[in-house]
Amino acid sequence: MTDAFELPVTFKGKELLFPAQLQQQGYVHRFVVEINGQEVFFERDEEQNYRALTHPEEPGQQISTELLKAIADAIEDVLR
Repeated sequence: MTDAFELPVTFKGKELLFPAQLQQQGYVHRFVVEINGQEVFFERDEEQNYRALTHPEEPGQQISTELLKAIADAIEDVLR
């Protein structure tokens, strides 16, 4: 099951929209967010926080840690 949507993220005082998709498989879910043409996966870790993962074989540009944190926070806000 996949549901596509626009994820609003506030970063450095600007409101940004990122194409995102919810992917569910059984009891597990993850969010796929497109950042500058690169897919980044956000999954829950052992402490139930979202962590960002990329395809290791796909070269991509460096994405700032602060932006990834802002996106993870925005996902949490959507789920509330």
